[in-house]
Amino acid sequence: MEVLSKKSNKNPIRPILVSILVGISLFLSALFLLSREASSYKAAPEPQEAALSVPPAPVVKHHEVKLSGNDTFYQVMTDQGVSPVDIQSIAKSARHIYDLRYLNKGAVMDVTTEDGAFSRLDYRFGDFDVLRIEKKPGVDGGYAVSQVELPHENRQIIVTGEIDSSLYEDGVNAGADPTALMEFSDIFAWDVDFASDIRKGDTFSILTEVLYVNGEAVRTERVLGAEMVNDGRKYTAIYYKNGYYDENGKSLRRTLLKSPLRYRRISSYFTNRRWHPILKRFRPHHGIDYAAPTGTPVESAGTGRVVFAGWKRGYGNFITVKHNNGYSTSYGHL
Repeated sequence: MEVLSKKSNKNPIRPILVSILVGISLFLSALFLLSREASSYKAAPEPQEAALSVPPAPVVKHHEVKLSGNDTFYQVMTDQGVSPVDIQSIAKSARHIYDLRYLNKGAVMDVTTEDGAFSRLDYRFGDFDVLRIEKKPGVDGGYAVSQVELPHENRQIIVTGEIDSSLYEDGVNAGADPTALMEFSDIFAWDVDFASDIRKGDTFSILTEVLYVNGEAVRTERVLGAEMVNDGRKYTAIYYKNGYYDENGKSLRRTLLKSPLRYRRISSYFTNRRWHPILKRFRPHHGIDYAAPTGTPVESAGTGRVVFAGWKRGYGNFITVKHNNGYSTSYGHL
């Protein structure tokens, strides 16, 4: 018993050492395995965008073709590389919108090309009406024909001014449309002779309705109202149902016009003693001579019947008109 007791107490720390060695072995094994996984791990590659094949955008160009008197639709389209067969087909398709055989001299055709090939043509044939021809392979014949309208509106514009030399010159300088000035003269033609009655310092006002296309003034549609102060006397005109009336509702039309011509100058007044440029002596001149370019329209002073038309000595071509109120007016040097 004593011998056995000594044998069991011989190495009391051996189990502890074994346990420590086993723990170290397990730790080293785990560390080895983890290091292998870390060394074998590789970062996943970042996703890359797929390369796309995008065709380049076509080169678009605009060409303005100003038409001369000899230009034809066939010639314009031929210059753009359109075949004669297609030109005939396009012209036929467009005929219900506009007859392309009759192009307006001075008009502009806006031609669009893509990569040098014809793409579209716009032809403005009215104030805001446009004939459009587009190349479209998906439609019958390969070309589409349509009518489009440019943005447009009517605006009311008022122009006022003071006369220093003439209604026309001072009106244009004030910003009035020449067409409106002609209408202004017609409106007051029964009350004012714009060749002999105008005085320096007279004033005028014109209210017009103007057509604007793409933000630009195109033409005067109508004079809606007008006012003229001539030698201190005021004349007013208001448009209503195709006529002009004063502020009291009385029509401005009279029996006889104050003058038979628009925008002219007087070369000789009515007088009993005028120096004759040919006879070289003073003679009566019972009439008013107006200087105007050849081709200027001459209007009768009022409604009537022509009682004489022919050659008359001293007057050349001569016309006499008898009016319903018993008056007669004559026109010479025509």
